[in-house]
Amino acid sequence: MNEKEKSDQGKVDAQKIITDANESGTGEVAVDAGDGGQAELDPNATMMAIDVTNPELDHLAETKVGIQLFADEEEDEKKQKPRGSLFSIKLFKKNKSQQTGDGGSFLLRPFMGLWICGYKTDIKTQIVFYGLRLALVAVSVYLHMALFEIFGAIKAAGHPSMSFYQAGIAVDLVLILLGLLLRFSPGWVVSVPLSTIAVIFAYGIYFYHTADLHYFAFNGQSISRLLNYFYVFVLSYAALVSVFLVAKKTITRIFFVFYYLVCLSAVCLNFWLKVDLELAFFGVGPLSDLPHFYYQPVFVLFHICFPLLMLLLLVFSLGQSQDQTQKDSRGYARSLLLLILMAGLTGFTLMQKNRVFHALNFAVPMELDVGAVEVDVLNQRLRIETRNFKKYGDFDNKSRYKLTLKRSQKANEFLLQVVDEFDFPVKNLSQKDFTLYSDGKKIDKYDLKEDLAINYKRGNYILTVELELKNPLLTWDKKVRTYTTSDRLEFNISDLSKVKRVVVREGDETLLDETQPKAEKLSLPIDYLESGENHLKISVFDFLDQEVLSETFNITVQEDAGFSLISPLKDDVVSGVLSVVILPRSLALSSIKKVTLLINEQVFYESETVNFHQGINLGALEEGKHELSVVLETEKGQMTQSAVFYKKEQGPGFKIISPTMGVFTLRQTAVLFALEGAGAKKIAGVSAFVNGQAFEDAVIKEDGFDLPVSRWRRSEFFLAVQATLDDGSKVSDWVQVNKGIGLLDLVFKAETLGFLNYKSVFVILDASVSQLDNWQGKEKWSQIKKVTGDSVIDKRIKKLNPGFLVFGSNKAHYYKDCEDDEVLIEPGSYNQPIFKRKLKEIKPTGVSALYSALQKSYSFGPEKIFIFTDSTDACEPVMSDATRSLIEKNSQAQIVVFALGNISKKDKAALKELALMTAGHFYQPDNYEILHNSWFRELELSYELYFGQELITREPLGARKFRLAPGKYTLKIPYGSEIKEVEFAIENTSKTSLVVEGKDKTIHVGISKTRL
Repeated sequence: MNEKEKSDQGKVDAQKIITDANESGTGEVAVDAGDGGQAELDPNATMMAIDVTNPELDHLAETKVGIQLFADEEEDEKKQKPRGSLFSIKLFKKNKSQQTGDGGSFLLRPFMGLWICGYKTDIKTQIVFYGLRLALVAVSVYLHMALFEIFGAIKAAGHPSMSFYQAGIAVDLVLILLGLLLRFSPGWVVSVPLSTIAVIFAYGIYFYHTADLHYFAFNGQSISRLLNYFYVFVLSYAALVSVFLVAKKTITRIFFVFYYLVCLSAVCLNFWLKVDLELAFFGVGPLSDLPHFYYQPVFVLFHICFPLLMLLLLVFSLGQSQDQTQKDSRGYARSLLLLILMAGLTGFTLMQKNRVFHALNFAVPMELDVGAVEVDVLNQRLRIETRNFKKYGDFDNKSRYKLTLKRSQKANEFLLQVVDEFDFPVKNLSQKDFTLYSDGKKIDKYDLKEDLAINYKRGNYILTVELELKNPLLTWDKKVRTYTTSDRLEFNISDLSKVKRVVVREGDETLLDETQPKAEKLSLPIDYLESGENHLKISVFDFLDQEVLSETFNITVQEDAGFSLISPLKDDVVSGVLSVVILPRSLALSSIKKVTLLINEQVFYESETVNFHQGINLGALEEGKHELSVVLETEKGQMTQSAVFYKKEQGPGFKIISPTMGVFTLRQTAVLFALEGAGAKKIAGVSAFVNGQAFEDAVIKEDGFDLPVSRWRRSEFFLAVQATLDDGSKVSDWVQVNKGIGLLDLVFKAETLGFLNYKSVFVILDASVSQLDNWQGKEKWSQIKKVTGDSVIDKRIKKLNPGFLVFGSNKAHYYKDCEDDEVLIEPGSYNQPIFKRKLKEIKPTGVSALYSALQKSYSFGPEKIFIFTDSTDACEPVMSDATRSLIEKNSQAQIVVFALGNISKKDKAALKELALMTAGHFYQPDNYEILHNSWFRELELSYELYFGQELITREPLGARKFRLAPGKYTLKIPYGSEIKEVEFAIENTSKTSLVVEGKDKTIHVGISKTRL
């Protein structure tokens, strides 16, 4: 080939190379220069010079070809020379190609310009660029680790909202993946997990309790302890992104710096005051003097600063531009907008949790927690409870408010303080959230106002109600302390609808027992009592069998100096012989000089000899109304008793069939009577009189009634019964009876009964959430801690190798964990200081796990189990087959139940059955003193003495003598689930001796009788 042909061929090859470069759009030219051919490439040049060197073309002149690659490049950019490695140059060229929509990998394309800095950027800008992105990735990794740690803890705890968190983490991961693939800004890498955490916080705050470590815990802290840190983190992150990536002008950056400092100051103030975020809404420390809660910095942050910030970020996120930097800026603004929106949601739900007024309260009103408290004031019981207490008060799976009610210095004004079960104040409650009662009667007119200035740690409300002074349910004249045997102690009932039973006791004897009284007045004959000092215990029970009044009243009894007219009774119809019976009381027979009987002021009988019974023949007396007068002349003057009677020639007869004249009666004697010769007449009513006093505490049937002879301390008394017939006439009869007296000498040989002592006892304590309810002015749980840590109880229980178990204290009630029990003290390791320290750390939160607690208690083989509770198991049906089977398999252990407060009838019946199945006892004490004394007695072996089904006394094993009326008695000695029963009889004027001793680990009772 000649030189001309070679030259033409070279021009054709160069043109081909240039054409290929233009078509590829890469700006690169591949040159095949043969042996040693070289080509210099300037990727920034608009026209590229090609130097083609060929030994065979040395005679040709140098040829330069300019090629137009990018028509819109600036002149100075065209002249720049490439910097950096060949790889970075090629990568940059690929990025440029993708910006024009040409070529490039689909997966690699979204990252260009967002994650990799252009090689022309100065080194300082590149450091900031890559530094921010590395920080974003590191923070994102940390946040996701936190999310998975949260989820792992929630999953391990079996929280009921676990499915919500599973969905939340899944959405978070999907959004992150979509953000990376669809060319969203790097800010989404952090904004999405941060927003997810914010949603979790908001969800937990609204539906659960912020202080519950089982619901949410990160590094051992609950939500309530993390919220300040969370908002510092969010605001700091948002400030960095806004200043460096969203704002492009210096003035805008300065504005963002100032604005975020204002926002951060509200949260940093909480650190300075050492207060949780949720408390800061209502003012603490110096801020508590602000007049309204919506002036508080945190409130301003959420209601003014955050909404304004979201508006600014919304403006920055709008608009269109081809410039990649502007697109990135808008992407960051959108990610921050989502983050601030979600972070603001947590504050909104937090305030909703505290019931601060929002529009959401109207759309989705929060369900109140359960709570009630009561206080004695102005002779009445004032009680305030949440409106849902009656519906949910018996449930362990409901949240609890802890209420405190205190009287203030002003009349009819009270301080009500409300905190939740984790001791955070409950704010912005109103009158519509509560129901107020006075002695069980609802009060509609009262005022409830919140006062934020009293104590920021408690929700404070001033309750104002006009209360009228009420009389107690049972009143009597307490000023009179001396009575005679002819007197009566009168009781007045102020409200019959609230009184189910009135009981008056003296020692072991019941003197008055009126169930569902029909009249507002009751009377107790002083004739029941012996002369001298007497100690009466007066009790009133309501229709829930709660002892609403218990008082000891001491009186002195003196014998009446007069006498009683036993027969005839007022308005008696008599035919034939009039039976006159008198009963001198404290009159000495030697002091009676003369007895005169007058009818209508005419003497019918006169004698200087005392005769208690005298018959007067009425044959000469005309029919009709007459008046009998009995006159006794004594050394101190005359005494007179009178009675009106009617004489009829033929009248009905009335006869007391039983008891017969002079008989020795039993403790409870049946009185039988009947009409004789009354024709068609019938008995319309019956009245009983003992020693001339009306006996009103008798349930009279058609032909008789039971007379509680043991009430009278006298060994001899006169019984008279008057019947009112259907025609209005009255007839009567009388008998003289003797109260049989016998002596019981009971002896226990303690040295031989050592095998009865308990080797081990176990105590089960209910720490479910219902123990936060009020009992006797304090939380039930505080009363349980008080009685179990009592020094007197400690002296006795430490001898019995005790173990302690608590249930319902580890998991919040919404977990419904019915295996939530924990052994605090194992048998053999009891130490009161250690036990009290452990008990102090327990807080009621969960549900009743009684069944599981019994299972674990039985594994230690105790001989006696004490249960302090207010409900049955929350999962097992009441006294289910499983519970019965469990008890039957462990029947050696006696169970004693102490039920605190007003429990449901269903639970009460079940707990009673639980105790009775093991020969144990069920107690529902009315106050702390009864609780303490009942448990103290149960901690040592005791015997029970019964007359029929009536429990006379329950005493610790020991020697004692009893004066008892004749009859059949039963001695019961409970030990474990076994009961040793011994039946014996008390005879009149006899001494019965019972000697109880142990032989070969069995109980033997020796019985002997002697005449007194």
